Amino acid sequence: MLVSQMTTDILREWSETDDDVAKVSLVESWIRNALDDFALLTNFRVFYGTTSMATVATQGNYTLSPATQNVVGIRLTATDETIEERDKQELILSNTDLEIQGKPRFWYYLNAIASSSQQALAIQFYPIPDAIYAFTVSGVFHPAALISTDVLPVHNEHLNIIKNRVRYYCALDDKDYELADRHDEQFVRGAQLILQRENKRPAQSRRLRTTDVPSRRDQFVRLDPNHFTN
Repeated sequence: MLVSQMTTDILREWSETDDDVAKVSLVESWIRNALDDFALLTNFRVFYGTTSMATVATQGNYTLSPATQNVVGIRLTATDETIEERDKQELILSNTDLEIQGKPRFWYYLNAIASSSQQALAIQFYPIPDAIYAFTVSGVFHPAALISTDVLPVHNEHLNIIKNRVRYYCALDDKDYELADRHDEQFVRGAQLILQRENKRPAQSRRLRTTDVPSRRDQFVRLDPNHFTN
């Protein structure tokens, strides 16, 4: 569904028309606010996706899009190899030369960088790329500042949840606080159900494997780092 389509639907419910530019702009801002609220309540789980990036020879650090909330994984597009995440301090303590160049094998976070008045995530590759490499970045991406012609970045089953949040803003504007409370409850309930469903996905369930069980010489369980990651 387009932002403009949801805007028209809400305006009709609100007994308004889409001829009023000010009302259209107001409802569109409420839709963006509703997406922000939905993202926060669902811990951004529903905004998981992928994007592409390319390195530059001899450049090690890269600023990601301000929409990037968290990086889940990075893979080399051509070979589908995983570029593993490492902690910078861990590399330093192991006397790693962070200035060498070659095919990247690891990446680590740098301090957030201000970009267009926003904080953006920055990462560093190790070794520093010695050529142009194409990567596929999987992560959680905050919905961008949508305009009327954009498609809402949610599944069809989530649309009514977003509408309930926009209806909440409409009711507040009308000072109908009882109706606003009802729409707020419906929105929160719907978002919580989505989060519960996401938490039940197999990928969210971590179970012990044989490599996580101690041997006779080990006093405690040692978790397999390839299974349990930060």
